[in-house]
Amino acid sequence: MTKVKRIPLWARRIEVHKKNDVTIDVTCFGHYPFSLDTSVLRPAGTGSGRWMHIAFANAEAEPELLDFMANYGPVNGKMLSGELYPVAISQHGFKHVTVEQQIGKLRDAQGSIAAATRLVALLQLRKPISFNTVNPLCRRVAKSMGAENLDQELENQADYVNSEEASKKTIDLLAQTEASVARDLICQFLDRFPPKLGIVNNRIVELPGYDETGVLPIICYLLRQDFLSDVRTIGICERCGRLFAVTRRGAQFCSAECSQLKRSLDYYHAKASKAKKQRGARSESAES
Repeated sequence: MTKVKRIPLWARRIEVHKKNDVTIDVTCFGHYPFSLDTSVLRPAGTGSGRWMHIAFANAEAEPELLDFMANYGPVNGKMLSGELYPVAISQHGFKHVTVEQQIGKLRDAQGSIAAATRLVALLQLRKPISFNTVNPLCRRVAKSMGAENLDQELENQADYVNSEEASKKTIDLLAQTEASVARDLICQFLDRFPPKLGIVNNRIVELPGYDETGVLPIICYLLRQDFLSDVRTIGICERCGRLFAVTRRGAQFCSAECSQLKRSLDYYHAKASKAKKQRGARSESAES
């Protein structure tokens, strides 16, 4: 079965207006549910929307969230008003639609997507994950799904590890267990936004679920593709810690700037360590 590689724009034009500290109005002009044409099957590239879930996961500050919605549309709001195009000239699209986005819901969605995306990136490395790394991410995803019992169990495990009563072997075993929990949690989290099927050029295509109030189903569809991938598709920058799309094998940084800064920092530390050793050797020589 073919999967979508290129995500159509949510609308031809998007206007974002923050009404107050609680709500944001997002007005979209020229919005269609999902254009079923050959463009969705073209290889993903810059501006394709393929990595919008990573952009959303990285949008921690309010200005970044506003920029995200201006580029991609509302996330999980409530429709206020809309005007449909005549059916004869459209695919049941909206001439314009206004969605009210609650800032609290937006932040909750961003936090859960960030945690789930970071878990996928860590699992793709196929390396042991430390308990203190995986535990809070699992707790964040569990909390977003209302899994209070699991969240409490994970919190109790964290308290036990931080109490210094647990041995290193026990902590390592707990970390392995939570890596398995992470996989199960991501499955449950993504299953809340199931994909659907459509036909493009007589081919059956798996499409994101559609919701006229936001792009959250599309974000989860894209994360699902990465979770199912046999190759590494999401990285965590070794310098700044931001998530990035892995477009070449072995990529370690989100940008050329971070790569250069990390090399400069490593060079500085290596030089400082060498100078310290030389001073120590001279001191020992003088004492003898």
